[in-house]
Amino acid sequence: MSRQWRVGRRSLRDKPQPRWAWGVLALLVLGGLGWLYGGRLWHLTRLSAEAEALHREETDLLRTRAELRDRLEVAEDPEVVERSARRVLGWGYEDEELVILLED
Repeated sequence: MSRQWRVGRRSLRDKPQPRWAWGVLALLVLGGLGWLYGGRLWHLTRLSAEAEALHREETDLLRTRAELRDRLEVAEDPEVVERSARRVLGWGYEDEELVILLED
């Protein structure tokens, strides 16, 4: 063909895409995924630490409850009640005399 081509518009399919555009697109996609999953990872780490602290608190409370139950079982013993009444309240029987010694 001996005919010359006219200068005109090119179609978008014929235009080559610059390589930096693909790099920017890849960075945007990776940044978005990093933001999405990084935020979730941060929340999971925070929640894991909170769950561990709650587990330690639960263990301490269960230990305290067991100690209090043991003390309650012992406190129902009449000898323990009498000893506590004498020591804390200063109670005694009518025929007993209370002697207090003061040291210099």
